Amino acid sequence: MIPDANALLMGADPIPACATDSERALLEWAAANSISTPHPGMTKDGSRYSAPDPDGGKAKARTRVTTFCEALDDGEGLVRWRHRLLAHGLNLHRDHLSEVEPGDNAAADKVIGRALHDAGEKLKADIGTAIHLACEHHLTGTGIRPPAPWDADVDAYAAMIAAHQLEPVMTEAVLWVPVGDGLCGTADLLVRGPWGDELRIVDIKTGSSAQRIGYACQLAAYSGATHRWTDDGWAPLPAIDPSVAYIAHVPAGSGTCELLAVTLDHGLVDLAAQVRERRKVRNVAAMFTAVEAPPSLFDAEPEQTAAFVNPVDFGADPTGATDSTAAFQAAADAARTDLDWIDNADPEAMRAWFVDRVRAVSKHGDGLALARRWPSGMDSKQRTSWTAAQMAELHEVLATLEVAAGLEPEFPPTVPVDLGRVELGDPPRAWEPDEGDGPIDSEAREAVKAGWSALDAAPKEIAASWVRGGRIGGRHWAVAAKELTPRKLAIFQAALACLQHVHDGDDGDTDLLVRAALALVTDKDPSPGWETGALLGALTIDQARRLAEVAVAFGTDDHTAGEVGAKALALTAPLPTQEQSKP
Repeated sequence: MIPDANALLMGADPIPACATDSERALLEWAAANSISTPHPGMTKDGSRYSAPDPDGGKAKARTRVTTFCEALDDGEGLVRWRHRLLAHGLNLHRDHLSEVEPGDNAAADKVIGRALHDAGEKLKADIGTAIHLACEHHLTGTGIRPPAPWDADVDAYAAMIAAHQLEPVMTEAVLWVPVGDGLCGTADLLVRGPWGDELRIVDIKTGSSAQRIGYACQLAAYSGATHRWTDDGWAPLPAIDPSVAYIAHVPAGSGTCELLAVTLDHGLVDLAAQVRERRKVRNVAAMFTAVEAPPSLFDAEPEQTAAFVNPVDFGADPTGATDSTAAFQAAADAARTDLDWIDNADPEAMRAWFVDRVRAVSKHGDGLALARRWPSGMDSKQRTSWTAAQMAELHEVLATLEVAAGLEPEFPPTVPVDLGRVELGDPPRAWEPDEGDGPIDSEAREAVKAGWSALDAAPKEIAASWVRGGRIGGRHWAVAAKELTPRKLAIFQAALACLQHVHDGDDGDTDLLVRAALALVTDKDPSPGWETGALLGALTIDQARRLAEVAVAFGTDDHTAGEVGAKALALTAPLPTQEQSKP
């Protein structure tokens, strides 16, 4: 019986206070009547045997068979039981708890050890060990018996041995099991019987249940033992039956004993070895590796590119946006063909400038778009390998995203500003609509949630495209509940109203009509370069509410429906050429 070391450090009685008088009598009897059996040395903490291999060599710590097989047990019930004991034990040691300073783990461990000990964490195990000892006294014929009522358990065990004609050959034998670096464990009893000359293992279990996968694993492991420990070291074992072993189930204090035959499954031993191997940190760590993003994840789709290259305000002239895009493209082409502005600069300073811009776009702009459009073959980590052509290409990408994010990086003197800054009108993130004050209307939020869930597949597809468009255009409005604002809730309501009342089965017509309704409520013609979802995400609270009203009116054939239809027709008409637009 080895009480917790932390408990002893606090002056605990080896027998916990929760033990009954009869339990205390049994444990005191066991302490006074131990039996000396041959066994190897122990490690300093007393948890493992320290033994050489049967072939010789230096002694070293060996994993116990019971510890090895516990890898297969479900420990949830044990953890809950231990937590309950800890709660009870800590209640007995409130004075000690007050002495533990924050961060003093050693002191906390001592209090926990004492609390668990006094609550009886090891009481059942110690009683089981005492019953094992009492059964060994019977088998070895010492005539020493435990006090009542525990002597009834020994009598039941003796009656079982006789009834099944079992012939004890070895008791409390330390066995060598050739698994891994070698396991050591103590088998309670090896017997012969009516089946023949092969030995069979008999293991005594004193708990309420003897049917555990860990027990089956232990018996399978013991049946593969090749040596037993003697006063002269390891000695070969006679053959052990590899197919059947027994459990002598003696529930402590019951005065009964049942013999259970266990069909041995040696695959359990292999499985336990695999589980323990997988739990080793060095093996687990090898399963986790950092994933580096490729220089270019995939090329941006044309509509995504348009959303970044052409981020103009609602009121911008679409033809003007096209001219700005063309101007930017011309500047980018110039940057690709004329590399003097990069070649003539200090290479280290130029790379540092690009790194600062990349970090700014990743933090304040659209890092995903940057990853998508990252120049092919340009290693983000090997910056010294960046060529002038690659940096010119990266400059083109960054300049676009900086405009979209409203960023204005400071240009070094060696960089011609006219190559990098093309005015595209108001950037989409240069203005921030008022999100609204006050709490979210929970009923309205639940109504939107229910309406959204009730949508058919087709309008849900449109909704998904709007959400993506909002994200692409830097106006993401489909946020988590904890980030919901009155404005974004109003946008949700407006989008839902459009999907419920404007959708007519044709996705293209639905999107066109909604854009027409957006033009009405904002009194501005949206640029073709803006995604519909981005237009929704830029609405004010009043505009979103007006959009919902327009959508409902459209669904009830109100006069607004005609306005929307006319506006939609106007938007589908081809833009006039410069010659046609002249007076």
